[in-house]
This record gives sequence, C-alpha cells and structure tokens, in this order.
Amino acid sequence: MVILATLLLQLTTPDDPGTSALQSRTQAHADGVAIAVSDMVPRILSYTRWPTEKRIIRLCMVGDTAMGRLINDRPLTGGRMMTVQRLRADREMLQSACDALYIGTLPAASRAILLRQLNDQPIASMTDADPQCIYGAMICLRVVPRGLTFALNVDAVTRSRVRIDPRVLLLARNGGAQP
Repeated sequence: MVILATLLLQLTTPDDPGTSALQSRTQAHADGVAIAVSDMVPRILSYTRWPTEKRIIRLCMVGDTAMGRLINDRPLTGGRMMTVQRLRADREMLQSACDALYIGTLPAASRAILLRQLNDQPIASMTDADPQCIYGAMICLRVVPRGLTFALNVDAVTRSRVRIDPRVLLLARNGGAQP
C-alpha cells in the first residue's frame, strides 16, 4: 500500500541578467526542490525509530542525488544528529552501517540489488528516482507542478525493522511542521 502526501513549495526566480527567463525559472525550480528536499528528509527521519535508539543517524546517499544535493549534517529533534555521507551503490552501503539510505538515480539492476539488501535491515530508505514508489523504498519523493510530494510505501516499512510514525503525514498537511 502506498500513501501519498504533498508539501507545497514556493519557488522564486533569481534576478540574473545573464540568463534567460526560462533558464532562471528552471534553475529556481531546481533550487527550490533541492531546498525542500533538504528540509523534508531530516524531518522524516525525526519521525523514524530504529530497534535501538540512535543519537546519530547516519544517512548514506547513493546514485545521482541532484534533488538531495543540499542535504547536509544537521541536528534533529530530541538531541539527535543526522550525518551525511555519499557512497557508491555497492556492498559498501551495508558495510558502512548506514541508518538511512537516500537513493538517487541508479541503473535498474543496481537499485534492485541495493533495495534487496535492505530486507529485514534496520535501515530507513528513501528515493527521488521512483515517483510511483514501486521499487521498494519506504519514502518516495517526487516533484509536481506546485510542490514536492512523497509517498509512504507501507509494505516496505512493514518489511523493515524501522518504524515510521504515521504522524509523518503531518509534514505535508502542516507544510512541514516539526514533530
């Protein structure tokens, strides 16, 4: 089962006389999306619980993560901290003990192998490269004309050993309110 939620973005066009209006709007949209994703990912992780309490949540990023390019280390609620590391899409991910995985664009075979490795692992997964949320990540981000949406893949959450509080859906309803 997949549940969809929406968080609206407000995009602005930078005033740069050296770029065309279309280039400015396209860049502003890409920047707005990256900002929204960098804000939403830590909030989602604030609603996530692992089998053992984590003071530091290690977010690993693999693939082409253009939408997530602005995600960086930052404090989370409850005194926790999120650290970010970029990895190759191979067995290095599990060996590095990631607590959460952000999957960008990858070849289909690499993505399938990576997601298969997550079964029964206490690793929260999200992607910006599966808008229909059919390949097995828990959270699937996608861009629509007026906002950033995400889908919660309940089946993937059920198969994992992490739990995502249903209040994560309030992120969309309340415009990204903190937990």
